[in-house]
Amino acid sequence: MKTALPSGQRPLSDEELNKLDAFLWGCGDGRAMNLEELDGFFCALVMGPELIMPSEYLPIVLSGGGEAGPSFESIEQANTIMQLVMRHWNTIAAAVERDESYLPVMLAPKAGDFQGRRWANGFMRGVALRRSSWAGLMHDETEGGSLFAIALLGGDVDPEFAKRPLPAEQKEDLVKYAIAGMNRIARYFAAARRPGSRGREG
Repeated sequence: MKTALPSGQRPLSDEELNKLDAFLWGCGDGRAMNLEELDGFFCALVMGPELIMPSEYLPIVLSGGGEAGPSFESIEQANTIMQLVMRHWNTIAAAVERDESYLPVMLAPKAGDFQGRRWANGFMRGVALRRSSWAGLMHDETEGGSLFAIALLGGDVDPEFAKRPLPAEQKEDLVKYAIAGMNRIARYFAAARRPGSRGREG
């Protein structure tokens, strides 16, 4: 049976996404992920084969894994931000469980940058948390290529790739391939995510 978002929850509105992004920019001594990186990171964790608990991934999101955590102004702000973070996780998870294509959050790039680069960085950081559990996909002759565009966009294949001048059409195509690959990855690991194969996010 396909599941929906938990009762009373809904995807983040544009205003809520902006609020979360603004908070992330100002926490963790500048080492926190921005909204786009967060989305890519969560996509990898939700769609991958192994459950990662909040106690492990939240410090990476909020402070890059360092000791300097987020500086909340109040308990109310902390609760609000954590609710936004978990609602975004649940939005991705609901789309995956319904076997629906998910459209990632990709912000307008700065001059000289690639659209989707930060998203791909976040995704590959998620892969890196459990790289051994992704090995089957990476070596799959049929589906292994689904990760290639994401890894290329994120600089894992060629660290200098983002500095290369490419026609706008090629950049747009790369983003399309990355999104298509992400949704193929979600389906590839579907069996591993079934109840009994791994735990479920609470």
